[in-house]
Amino acid sequence: VALPDGVSAAALDFLTYYRAAVTTEVAGLDAIVGVYGITGSQSQNNATGIDSVNQLGLDVQLQGEMGDALVGLYGVYQVRGDITDNLGVMTANRGYFIMGKAAFGHAGVCLGLASSDDGAANTKSSIFAVWYSLAQNFEIDMAYESNTSANTNETSTLLLEYVY
Repeated sequence: VALPDGVSAAALDFLTYYRAAVTTEVAGLDAIVGVYGITGSQSQNNATGIDSVNQLGLDVQLQGEMGDALVGLYGVYQVRGDITDNLGVMTANRGYFIMGKAAFGHAGVCLGLASSDDGAANTKSSIFAVWYSLAQNFEIDMAYESNTSANTNETSTLLLEYVY
């Protein structure tokens, strides 16, 4: 759900999330295929600016080992993403996200692509990232992200990450 400026996710407690998924194996990889939805109406409290949400999507995950590499492929396709504000204006958000990851020992690489269209603007994004584990629970990450819509915005990020 794309939130209006100044609205926290806690204000959206009127939404219901549901998901059905099947787990199986495809070409030696663990696979999960699912259908999800987000729905709800909030006529009592219009503080969020959102009156109703009706979203439906498909998701898939493949992960496992290929040779010496741990690999993962993740994807989401949002079939319907209708959001109506408290003035009755509906935005129909649709799009997809796909990401592939591979890890080789202490290092890994990630590539992702996304596209969304709300009827007024079409946004396309791509990300390329690499990481290296320096020690247990401590890694260095480098990510490059490019977003294209009405304005082009590119970002590079260097992270030192400690996970405990």
